[in-house]
Amino acid sequence: MKFAISLSVAGALALGASPAFADSGSLASSAPVTVDVNPFSDAQALARLEALAQTQTAADIAAIVNTGLPNVSLRNGAGDIIAVYLPSPGITPLLSQRGPGCAAGDACALANGGSTPFGFYGTGLLSVGIPNVTRISAGSNTTTFWYGGSGDFVSAGSTAFVPNRYYTRVTRS
Repeated sequence: MKFAISLSVAGALALGASPAFADSGSLASSAPVTVDVNPFSDAQALARLEALAQTQTAADIAAIVNTGLPNVSLRNGAGDIIAVYLPSPGITPLLSQRGPGCAAGDACALANGGSTPFGFYGTGLLSVGIPNVTRISAGSNTTTFWYGGSGDFVSAGSTAFVPNRYYTRVTRS
């Protein structure tokens, strides 16, 4: 059986179908389902979701989704959530800026030709205003540096060179 996996954040747009909760009747549905692969899914997440789909009730699913925390869900072909879990570590509102300067494990944005480092520690979302950035590093957590409506995603332990950017937000998980 194939499924759609989606990442949903606090009631915001989920990747895939619109949010819907499975009732006990739809959990037993034999309707065909499709795979919707996105950058947040992998074989381990799918295996975990398939196992949860065998045991989670509609009440269990609603309780997790209604926390408002980021979650990873499995949907059937009708778009009903049939399994869900909270990823670890979860995003918390504890992202802080260090600096100027960067410490070991920090996400780091280098501005002004690398002469001004801006470090970020913890996880969550932080609004910033950092002009002239040409290099970003994730440190020990996956990090996205946002400019306008787009973002530069950097995996934990990775560094990316970017064209001269003005970042307005940083997210880390």
